Amino acid sequence: MISECGSEVESLAKELEESREKSSQLEGKLKVIEDAHSLEAAWFESRNGELERDFGMTASSLLKAKEAKTAKSSELRRLRRKIKSGEESSVSTIGEAKEAMRAEFQIRLSKIFGFLDSLAAIYVRDLALAGVKGGTNEVGEVPQSPRVEGAMLPVRGQSWRVRKETLT
Repeated sequence: MISECGSEVESLAKELEESREKSSQLEGKLKVIEDAHSLEAAWFESRNGELERDFGMTASSLLKAKEAKTAKSSELRRLRRKIKSGEESSVSTIGEAKEAMRAEFQIRLSKIFGFLDSLAAIYVRDLALAGVKGGTNEVGEVPQSPRVEGAMLPVRGQSWRVRKETLT
């Protein structure tokens, strides 16, 4: 009976040792998972901070744009009141209003010119790329030289610049 108990104690001791080994292995795996989780949490916190900062910048720029728009509209209201009340001569008030509108028009026109210039540059680049790939000719047509294709570009870019210079 003592020998049976001794062998049973030995088997239980082996099982206990195996359980301890498995436990230490599981603790190691748990530690790796916890470390990965903490790294991931730190990354998310960092990204969250970046997004909050970007949102703050966007909100700030929107507030500045709103303030500028409010200032413009208040200036126009002030000029309209002056016209109605007759504080200044109608000629000078109309001149101020014209100048304000002309300035706003020039700003918008310059933005349009910039946009159209970028479109023309893209068009020229596309033609240049098409020339590298074999031209833009239909199948069966004789390929044109790059100079001929360049000469076929729209002249609008130049006419827009001429108009812009005459307006300023």
